[in-house]
Amino acid sequence: MLLATGLAGTGDVLLSGSIRRCPVWRASSAGISLTLWGGRQDPRVLLEQYRRHGMVMGATVAGPFACLLVDHRDSSIHLVRDRFGFAPLFYRVIGQTLFCSNSLREIGALSPRPALDAIGLARYYLFRFVVPPLTLLQGVFQVPAGHSARFEQGSVEFHECSPFPVGNRNHRGHEGIADAVEAAVGESIAHATAPAVALSGGLDSAVIYASLPPREADAFALVSRDHRENLAAAESVCRGAGKCLQRIAFGAEDFRLLPEFVEALDEPVCVAPLFYLFLLLRGASGKADVMLLGEGGDELFLGYRHQIALVETFIRAGLSGTPASALRQSSMARRWRQVQDILRQSIHGEDLECVTDCLPHEPECAGINQFLDTLVCQEMTCFPYFYAGVRLGEWFGLDVRCPLLHPRVVAAAFSISWEAFLFPEARQGVTKLPLRQAFRQRLPPEILASPKRGFGEEWTGYRRFAGIQNEQACTAFARLREHGISAEPPSTSAGDEYQDFLWHNLFLGLWLDSMASS
Repeated sequence: MLLATGLAGTGDVLLSGSIRRCPVWRASSAGISLTLWGGRQDPRVLLEQYRRHGMVMGATVAGPFACLLVDHRDSSIHLVRDRFGFAPLFYRVIGQTLFCSNSLREIGALSPRPALDAIGLARYYLFRFVVPPLTLLQGVFQVPAGHSARFEQGSVEFHECSPFPVGNRNHRGHEGIADAVEAAVGESIAHATAPAVALSGGLDSAVIYASLPPREADAFALVSRDHRENLAAAESVCRGAGKCLQRIAFGAEDFRLLPEFVEALDEPVCVAPLFYLFLLLRGASGKADVMLLGEGGDELFLGYRHQIALVETFIRAGLSGTPASALRQSSMARRWRQVQDILRQSIHGEDLECVTDCLPHEPECAGINQFLDTLVCQEMTCFPYFYAGVRLGEWFGLDVRCPLLHPRVVAAAFSISWEAFLFPEARQGVTKLPLRQAFRQRLPPEILASPKRGFGEEWTGYRRFAGIQNEQACTAFARLREHGISAEPPSTSAGDEYQDFLWHNLFLGLWLDSMASS
């Protein structure tokens, strides 16, 4: 069901409907009514925050939530989303009626059905998901994470809450990080009856597990025949806590669950590790009530090698006077040429600048630190890793939480200078030095010294869709052709580029197929 707000001639607002697969809470007082979903907040507390802070209330509230506020005092409607976008919030204006939902497929099923949005489609192929506020559907939008939207007389105005402490990096050590993480983990399991941790064998999830009291939580890991190295690291962490690792087997046949994964995620996102997370949560369903993830560590503590290269490049550019925005645009030029080949029948005059106008602009009166902080904030609020985990957990009845995104941990990470991350080992993938230093007494050597590996990189052999290409890809590609999207790979693609093309089209085609049946 949808929440529909009808503006009558008197300015009255009528609410109808509910929110898909999610409990809803309501509160009202002194001419203001609030409808809340997607989190554990008290609606009366949020109502008071709006009363005090107005449209910037999202910056004052920690944790996931999305809400619709009706202010009868001026006949305005406000949509507010939490700072990380854990709770989905889509909307569509038809005439003088605002429809909002936590389901893109549901809001896209309203008559008249919208066509595909060309820029949204280009963003999907360029970024592997659609960067807000656009969606893949014309006239259907999403409130960006950490934003509020004011709806009045048929128009929408966005307001950014800016909840991150940008531009204040003056510490070079790791002081306070371990205490912040431990407090965040403790708060995350405070009311859990069966807490658990998803262990990947990497640093971030090991840090979460090491911050728990001994024997406090079970640990789950997704394993396959090609996953031995990460499995050994995860088992080492569990032995240190006196627990046994619970293994969830994974094989090529599990790719038959891709349609269910697309339905659970409810929007097209071509990020393969999220499918592996889906399988892990599926295997843990019924065995835990709260699942802790290590998401956020790479973004906060500069864990990706491409981030290290980007920071180095932008610092050099700042010293030489080269605009950082120009470097960013040029780095996407090659990828954009591939996208144009794929979308040669669907893009009509759109250019790279138009598609990437969602990226942060270079600050005019600030140093390179603030620009890099802005990039990190965008990566944390626009990219799907965080909200997708929460959404997939809801599908299986699990309360998924990310302690590294607690305000205390974020504040500690944003106080560390960029130079503290740029040590020689980072080029070989041994990144996140402050986090490693903070937990060097709690983690085994194989975790502390291990380089960063993308979750699922060991399973590239399964990416050829063995056993399912004829079964699922044909249906998905047929849906693409119905929308004028070529299902044939670009003539210039080869190797990894060809695999990327298959992944993009498979996820998109399966989502379009689910849309057709809704």
